[in-house]
Amino acid sequence: MLEDSGRRKYYARMKNKQIIFSTISLLLSGLFLAPNFCAAETELPPIVFSAINAGYKDDTSSQNYDFIELKKNAEDSLDLSNYRIVYFNSSDKEAGTISFENQVLSGERLVLGYSKSPQFSEAPDGYRYVLSSSGLASTAGRLVLMADEEVIDELCWGKTICENSLPKFATKFEDNFTAVLCEGDECEEEYQFTKYYPDINPDALIPMEEPEPELESESEPEPEPEPEKVSCAGLTITEIFGYYNGAPSEQFIELSNATPDPVKLDGCRLNYRNQDYSISGTINNGEYLAVWGVPLAKNPSKDQTVQLLDDNGVVDSVNYPHGQKKGTAMARFGDDWRVTFAPTPSAENIFQEFRSCPEGKMINQETGNCVNKPVAATAKTCQAGYYLNPATGRCKKNEVATTKECAEGYERNPETGRCRKVYKNIAQEYPVEQIEQGSYDNPRIFIAVGAIVLLGAVAAVYVVWQFREEIRKFFRLHFRRKRRLS
Repeated sequence: MLEDSGRRKYYARMKNKQIIFSTISLLLSGLFLAPNFCAAETELPPIVFSAINAGYKDDTSSQNYDFIELKKNAEDSLDLSNYRIVYFNSSDKEAGTISFENQVLSGERLVLGYSKSPQFSEAPDGYRYVLSSSGLASTAGRLVLMADEEVIDELCWGKTICENSLPKFATKFEDNFTAVLCEGDECEEEYQFTKYYPDINPDALIPMEEPEPELESESEPEPEPEPEKVSCAGLTITEIFGYYNGAPSEQFIELSNATPDPVKLDGCRLNYRNQDYSISGTINNGEYLAVWGVPLAKNPSKDQTVQLLDDNGVVDSVNYPHGQKKGTAMARFGDDWRVTFAPTPSAENIFQEFRSCPEGKMINQETGNCVNKPVAATAKTCQAGYYLNPATGRCKKNEVATTKECAEGYERNPETGRCRKVYKNIAQEYPVEQIEQGSYDNPRIFIAVGAIVLLGAVAAVYVVWQFREEIRKFFRLHFRRKRRLS
């Protein structure tokens, strides 16, 4: 009995060991056979950057061809109300934001473009962005996609460093490449550069449907009406004065109202260097209003932008360029902007090409500087008892008047009062009588006669020379006869 009892206990222990070993084996098999035990599936963000081009130019337009493409990973429509894209420029400073208030993304992709880009000129407002006066910087920059305060995706290029870092973008059309998100299984890099021109889908964004209002009981108060949107439509920026003479308080930006009705400015604002400056008051028809307190650069190192904004967006935009001169203002004359030396805050613009000069000076139109006025030459006057000698330009003492008559053959000089000799005019005593024109006053006759005389003289010389021996013998014989006869 004791042996049977021991055997049963032994077999029970062995059976328990087999059960334990089997359980351990199953657990180990499960660990090695389960493919997703060690690597949990990573959930994709609902929306990410899928393509970007930070700007290139072609031969037909001076504007950049910027665009940003987003891809929706969710199958259903995505509410973008709490999403925004923050842009950091080449200095890694925040330079603008793209928001999607009350917008729903229904399409798979959303393409956004620079507002001045030719390919987005006809696109709806919701598909265009204004981040800076010249679009995205091609040399370096960074884009951050955020939902509330959470970073969903980030993309950078050039000198800026982040997880998805790309080289800088080309600016010429022939060198243009777009960074496109690689979506295949064999991608070596997350983004690849290729020629890519996305199609703008104007139906990708749709307004969010407002919930139907609940039926209110009679006891509940009526909801307050929504405030009307502020509108500054019809106003224009007409003058900018930044390069002051004495103090920054002289700077102003002038607005004008060309509409037939007064325009209230409460809620309107001026934007400069991505900073809004509120304005208030009312501008009547045809009036001008100078807005003070906007800290303008006296002479910006590069072109900047001044914008007039209201609740509907940009009302007017003016380029504030480099090259400002001290004491000058940029003023609008019709559709043209000109530099004037006559700033006129809150008044009609006046064009003055050159600066105003102080008393005794005048403007040199070649240099634009003030120079001394030339002194007009004045005639020299002599004191009493003297007269101006026109020959020498000096003052000479007058001769004492006398009644003494001049000697015969002399006369008195009325200028000096002295006697001077009278010279006879022989030509007057023997007047020359005019000879009627005859045959001998013809120059051709004199020339012909002269020629004949000259030829005769030459002929005589020639004859004497040819017969010189005969002539010499003739005179020798002639003189001998005379001697003999004498």
